[in-house]
Amino acid sequence: MGPWCVGGDFNTIANASERLGGAMPILRAMEDFNSMISQCDLHDIGFFGGAYTWNRGNLWQRLDRILFNNDWIAKFHMTHVEHLSRTTSDHAPLLLSINANKSFISSAFKFQNMWLLNQEFLNIVGMNWEAPIFPNNNIYGMTKLWNKLSRLKQVLRWWNKHVFKNLFDNIKEAENEVVDWEVCVASNPLSDNISNLNKAKLKLSALHEQEEIYWQQKATTRFLVEGDRNTKFFHTMYNKKRVKNYIFKILDKDGRILEDENSIINSGVEHFRSIFNSNFTSSAIENPYIVPNCISDSENFMLTKPPLEEEIWNIMQTMNLESVAGPDGFTIKFFVNTWHITKVDIIEAVNEFFSGKPYIKFFSSTNIVLIPKKDLTNDWNDFRPISLCSFFNKLVSKIISSRLVNILPRIISHNQTGFVKGRSILDNILLTQEIAHDINVKSKGGNIIFKLDITKAYDNLNWEFLYKVLALFGFSDDFILLVKNSIENCYFSVIINGANHGFFKSTQGLRQGDPLSPALFIIDVDYLSRSLEELFMRHPSLHYRTMGGIPISHLCFADDFIIFSNACLNNIKILVKFLEGFYKVSGLNINRNKSNFIVANSVKLPKINEIISLCKFNCVYFPIKYLGTPIFKGRKKASIF
Repeated sequence: MGPWCVGGDFNTIANASERLGGAMPILRAMEDFNSMISQCDLHDIGFFGGAYTWNRGNLWQRLDRILFNNDWIAKFHMTHVEHLSRTTSDHAPLLLSINANKSFISSAFKFQNMWLLNQEFLNIVGMNWEAPIFPNNNIYGMTKLWNKLSRLKQVLRWWNKHVFKNLFDNIKEAENEVVDWEVCVASNPLSDNISNLNKAKLKLSALHEQEEIYWQQKATTRFLVEGDRNTKFFHTMYNKKRVKNYIFKILDKDGRILEDENSIINSGVEHFRSIFNSNFTSSAIENPYIVPNCISDSENFMLTKPPLEEEIWNIMQTMNLESVAGPDGFTIKFFVNTWHITKVDIIEAVNEFFSGKPYIKFFSSTNIVLIPKKDLTNDWNDFRPISLCSFFNKLVSKIISSRLVNILPRIISHNQTGFVKGRSILDNILLTQEIAHDINVKSKGGNIIFKLDITKAYDNLNWEFLYKVLALFGFSDDFILLVKNSIENCYFSVIINGANHGFFKSTQGLRQGDPLSPALFIIDVDYLSRSLEELFMRHPSLHYRTMGGIPISHLCFADDFIIFSNACLNNIKILVKFLEGFYKVSGLNINRNKSNFIVANSVKLPKINEIISLCKFNCVYFPIKYLGTPIFKGRKKASIF
């Protein structure tokens, strides 16, 4: 059919988030509209500008949109839609922009998982891997592994171009070959001709399998659709993701709209460079006694001993085979399938790292991929920076984190349920719901619930504070050195519109996407948890009053903290001072715009305003969302969910 699009006033919405004000949207109308979009194989690629295109009184809706078919998205991948401002009409005009002359920058080397299906592939890798390294074959460990991988890249580039060749040309050639043999069999049905036709069909089927793997890897989709080959599905997912994630315009730190490609790139690199670097100096820990020195010598030995082949191989088998390759370009699937060839050098490199040597730059380089936090992205803060690490970096981090996992349940406070084996997010949700029901229990000053949001928790964590907390728990100097070598020697590039930009080091933070980061983070914030417990012990008036009388000061899931306290102004001052002190020690600050509180009915408006003045948080009302689940007071209502 070719590329086509359809746009205008559809007089209906696709989901409830596209409507503000008025009565509840009609579910049947939304279902019919989405069914039409699906049956016509159309796609909504998102938009820039305001969320709603139509307004009348207090009712706002997104009634106008432009939808595109797969061929359009594949051919015009620079398409974007903008909602312009309304003038005299109650509908916003839509601006459709197509930059057909602009193309994506060719990417660096990326291992293609489809190569593994080629019968000659393992021979190519084996011969290259065993060849001596010129000019010095006496290099060792990480440097040797880096040299072999770098050399293999060049060989695979040549092999792909001259032997494997273009996949889509191969498919076209195989399709023509099948047609030729079908004609031949129709006119002369000899057994040799039939045999050749079957061989041609098998060849074409193998190429289609390669194509499916190719598009699946491009789409980075982790699920399969039952039935025929999923080539079209993965191709569509890739094209749609590419269009939706392209940054056509952005607001810089000064609020200026940037549309020029170079300006967008420079602004993005500078933004994330500033996030991962600061002049923050950690204050001394004033209450080190709250952290128990509980890591035994045997546990420290277990954490730092060089891993054997069996442990490394077992860890590799637990890693996600479909994960995106990092700066090295090699996927986990490559190393798993070539383990019998590469294992000696991988084991040697891992052991060198565990002997105390930091990563070489090739393995510590990290690509930052920007994941939109919401549909409408206006500035760089609307993106979550996820780190794509090299395979070797992920492997080492996974080994350390897998060793830590059995220690964490013993040392981490029970208030924390995130990333701790044997604990569940449901515990926090159910307990929070139960405590919320008691918010109006009579108490002097009234009850108050604080829901805290830590500003860029992973990115702002201070390294010196982390090392202090690790030492207080009793982790050995050798283990702390492993942690230092894992996080301090990283170089970052930001992927903006399909290409890497910038190359800078960091002075703080943990990488989101590094397998070791969650464990280190919850060890770090356990200090906050223990400090809160100590604070409530020193100031009993802080306690939240419940029917059962069981005092629970707070709950946390990773960086999601919820504090149950008393709303007396003196208690609020104590909590605010405490949180300010925690920032000075750790570098972790509370995001006052996203944090909020709920008070008991007995707390009246003048006092609420005084609380707002003290903590600078917003006052909200039930229901609230906690860990993605509504927390409510009173009877359960369908509208809450």
